[in-house]
Amino acid sequence: MKLNVLSLIFSIILCLPLGISAQRTAFSILANSGTENQAEYLTSGPKYEKALEIYNKLVDAKGDRRFPAPAFVISNSTRNVAYVEADYLSIGLEEKAFDIFMGLGKRAGENAIAAVLGHELSHFYEKHQWRGNILDSYKDEILDKNIEATAKALNKVENGQQISGDLYNAVESTKAKLVKFSNETQSDYLGGFLAYSAGFDVFQDLPKMYDKIYDGYGFNDSIPGYATRNERKAMAEQSLERVNDFVDLFEVANLLIAIDRFSDARILYRYILQEYQSREIYNNLGVLTMFEAMGYFDDNAPETKYKLPIQLELNFSKSSRGGAGEVDIEKLRKELLQEAIGYFDSAIGLDPTYPPAYQNKACAYYLLNDFTRASFYAETEAKVRGEADTIQYGKTAIDAEILLGLIKIRTGKIGAGTKQLGQLRGKSNLAKTNFRIAKGLPPVEKASEDGPEWEIDGADDAYIKARRASKSKDLNIFEADKLRVYDEKEDGLENSKIYRFKPRAGDERPDVYFMITDPGYPGETWDEFKVGSRRNAIVKEYGRPNSSLETVNGEMMVYESMILIMDARRRLSRWVLFTQR
Repeated sequence: MKLNVLSLIFSIILCLPLGISAQRTAFSILANSGTENQAEYLTSGPKYEKALEIYNKLVDAKGDRRFPAPAFVISNSTRNVAYVEADYLSIGLEEKAFDIFMGLGKRAGENAIAAVLGHELSHFYEKHQWRGNILDSYKDEILDKNIEATAKALNKVENGQQISGDLYNAVESTKAKLVKFSNETQSDYLGGFLAYSAGFDVFQDLPKMYDKIYDGYGFNDSIPGYATRNERKAMAEQSLERVNDFVDLFEVANLLIAIDRFSDARILYRYILQEYQSREIYNNLGVLTMFEAMGYFDDNAPETKYKLPIQLELNFSKSSRGGAGEVDIEKLRKELLQEAIGYFDSAIGLDPTYPPAYQNKACAYYLLNDFTRASFYAETEAKVRGEADTIQYGKTAIDAEILLGLIKIRTGKIGAGTKQLGQLRGKSNLAKTNFRIAKGLPPVEKASEDGPEWEIDGADDAYIKARRASKSKDLNIFEADKLRVYDEKEDGLENSKIYRFKPRAGDERPDVYFMITDPGYPGETWDEFKVGSRRNAIVKEYGRPNSSLETVNGEMMVYESMILIMDARRRLSRWVLFTQR
């Protein structure tokens, strides 16, 4: 694997060295052993504004608004590179570090700053200071008693007091190192995933970053209380691998939802939730649970007559729970919808300002025929909050209006609801589809016959390409399900990646292979479609998709063996080949 910005940043993120003053910082990226004058802070100017912009993007991407994030400061000190204050009231980046990072170039510098600040924010969100205090309390109550008993026994032998003292110091030193290693490793990969979630290219290749930090600060290759430079580089690569794992799991979970493999997607999301909680993960868990519940409605049920504006978050057959003769279908359906509402509530609990969770919660109540609550969450919460931030959530506001139109139709106001859908046709393909359903008209778009049959990196079949490629890694999910990843460039995957999801032994469902383009894929199809092509041009050529899934900022169009991912402007952003066998 190439050395990149995350590796280089993570290589200097073994915080809390032995001897650092607890009054100065709780966690710092690096600390000089010398003294320094009282630091001064930048509170304005282009450096502060740029760093604050990056910091705010990270806080927003985390989406945890249960308590205020620490204030952000830029310090003129030259001691710590970046740090969290011991009281957790502020997170700082040193001006010297800012200059070193931005010396790499605008984009690379922003990526580096995002990785560093993401690491420090992870200390805060994971409550590492609290964890250390709890362990100290445990030591006082339990560990001291055990060591005292051992010391009494050692007092009976020659040099027993010295031995017991050495033992106590060794235990304390080992415990401190283990706590530090645990906290810093977790902040490495969670901070990297946070930076990725905020839209920063944390995998960009910047091989000179490491030396620039050490040379710029004058750090020795070996610093007391730290691993050596090379040792840190090796640990950094391990943390980067973990970040890659999170990205792959999130990517595949969303693709599994698109092709109705809901129980598989649920496994991946729950696996991610073990270590990374966010509004997007909870939102998507609710979405796939709601889709699973919809599989238990009859084909002609009024609840599922129209296409609901359910929103999957990308920026991340019927259920296998049992057949009709084994369970109470109506009861199971309601339980699944209530479970989905619980996930949406968890997303809202993390971020009460997150419109997609309110919109999806409204859709769940619509399916439960609770139109009072559905109307409230669609209009008062999703629509209003979406209109307050049209750049990110303008589509959510439109989708809320679509749902309100459907509620009017379901509650007997057919003319008013149909009119509302008609007024939204120019803004949404979903509104156009539902308008035609309400009017009893056939779809305006022709049906797909075979759909697009495009290539990615010269391949037109994900399974065949995978058979010819070398695997990069296998991820075991809960010791049973497996995700295999292929992304070796020498195997012809210059601008793409292949995933194979294999259900656990005994599961009769087939393996599924996905081959997905990298963002900004430079290739072009034989009929000149490429990233940026318009949705209506694609549908005119190939017909409407077999199914589609609304996302917060676009749509996933599913054809026979392809998934086309559209952005908020209804333009192609990525495409996927998939095979089940």
